[in-house]
Amino acid sequence: MAYALLGDWPRASRTAAHDIAAKACRAAMDGEIDAETARATFVAFARRNDLLAPQTSSTVAGGLVIDWATRSQRVNAPA
Repeated sequence: MAYALLGDWPRASRTAAHDIAAKACRAAMDGEIDAETARATFVAFARRNDLLAPQTSSTVAGGLVIDWATRSQRVNAPA
């Protein structure tokens, strides 16, 4: 999936970070490097390009929920 996204990335927007991530993904698929190394290079690329969703904590009944669309907080009332 990461390699496909990198392949579809607009050529005019490709940077050194893109090239490194693409080469790392290809190398991992070829068994030349471990998957975790490729993942780390892709995550670095994704962070630089604001592709990662914000981290959320687990929703627990009765706990605090953050609505990331509005950045508002509310208490999650049990059903």
